[in-house]
Amino acid sequence: MLGQLLITFDDVPNSINASTPIPNGYSGLNWKNALVLNTTAYPQYSQTGFYSVLKSGKFVASNSYQKSMSISTSSFFNLNSLAAAATWLDNSTLTILGERSSTTVYSITITLRMQTSSLVSLNWANVDTLVFTTSGSQFAMDNLCMTK
Repeated sequence: MLGQLLITFDDVPNSINASTPIPNGYSGLNWKNALVLNTTAYPQYSQTGFYSVLKSGKFVASNSYQKSMSISTSSFFNLNSLAAAATWLDNSTLTILGERSSTTVYSITITLRMQTSSLVSLNWANVDTLVFTTSGSQFAMDNLCMTK
């Protein structure tokens, strides 16, 4: 493990405009069905989870059109924590799976609110894939904290 990594999504390449896919390689990770959203481009979303989850800068990540989102890499990492919120609908659920070599070793399901973000502290060790699945609404996250 090299050290702590705080992913704020404020430095995703080509993310100046509204919403764009997070490219593979960002923060040394592979991203599937993950978008970065510039909150200042959407002032009409100020009462949604896109704004309530914002902890730094002006960018947050979200699962694309409520699809399952995954983050993976060829080496193991520890997932420490993240801030999460439902984007459009209160009491939506978020299930996060932590996988090691294609085997699920961690799982948590939490209920998210729109106007209040949740700090999700996990401290999951030695995973290579995270899978985020939602029910009811998309979710948004900021300040993904891991150790690589």
